[in-house]
Amino acid sequence: MENQTSNTTELSVKNISKIELTSMVESGSKKEQIATHYGLNMAQTTRLLKQANLTIRKFRKPTFTLID
Repeated sequence: MENQTSNTTELSVKNISKIELTSMVESGSKKEQIATHYGLNMAQTTRLLKQANLTIRKFRKPTFTLID
């Protein structure tokens, strides 16, 4: 009798701190950087940000400097 092992792969659930995620977004991290940091793909990262009610904003360099 042959010993059969099942090839069931368990999904590993990642625990992600909302405080850390919020800090990354507020510091200007891009979605790609967040995905790489947590080992997620872009779709998962989009769902993560949506669930945390966070949006990635474009940071643009100012084209002028206002002086007194």
